[in-house]
Amino acid sequence: MDVMSVLGAGAAGLMLGVAVRKAAGLLAAAAGLFLLGLFVLETQGLITVNWDAIMQMMNDLVNKITEDFVGYLREHGVSLGAFIIGLVIGAKL
Repeated sequence: MDVMSVLGAGAAGLMLGVAVRKAAGLLAAAAGLFLLGLFVLETQGLITVNWDAIMQMMNDLVNKITEDFVGYLREHGVSLGAFIIGLVIGAKL
């Protein structure tokens, strides 16, 4: 593994970290407003929401993402490590 590959992965992670931080805020706000809308409509008696099914769907999604991430991490080692370090630093900027 050459140094330029590791540095490139770190730089890519840094740039993506900054972008993800900005996008995550917008996504969280949109999801929150959507869930608030569902709650209000359910409270008014206009719809019925199966909250248990929503929680199960979210748990399944998180488990799938975690499994895929761990598998990818096992396969790509060093350059992915540099990418993740850059991603974390970028998310904190």
